[in-house]
Amino acid sequence: MKQGKNTVEIASDLCKGQYTVRNQIKSLFSKLKVHSMQEAIKFVCYLECHIQRENKT
Repeated sequence: MKQGKNTVEIASDLCKGQYTVRNQIKSLFSKLKVHSMQEAIKFVCYLECHIQRENKT
């Protein structure tokens, strides 16, 4: 997702159907409590930054 790939490209990379990937992405959005790919990417970047800070201390 972070690489800017669309659902069809992700599905091809994972050897899965595009609707399977779409449903898995929707499930991930629900778990992260976000509504778009952009929100999900921002959230994950925030978590990565937070974890890196904790590991430095």
